[in-house]
Amino acid sequence: MRAKRYKDLTGMVFSRLTVISPVGQTSNGGMIWRCMCECGMETDVRSSNLVQGVSTSCGCKRSEVMSIRAKVRNITRNRRKSRRWNSTPYDDVQEFLNS
Repeated sequence: MRAKRYKDLTGMVFSRLTVISPVGQTSNGGMIWRCMCECGMETDVRSSNLVQGVSTSCGCKRSEVMSIRAKVRNITRNRRKSRRWNSTPYDDVQEFLNS
């Protein structure tokens, strides 16, 4: 059987991940690449996940998004407790994001 040829992804950037080098193959023959995230962490990612946009960071992006969601949720909850009826939740979120 002929060996599969893979596109060299070294040096390519996918969202926050920059491909450094090939690491190995998956059990079904796909390539695994070592990537450097913008935050400085290294992670191993399948080439299909890079190309399709499934993997966009080492996990730091998810942490940031969850942190923002929690802060926005707390703003809207605090608004309900304070009964500020002169503004909408949208105004509170915009105020938080602009600060």
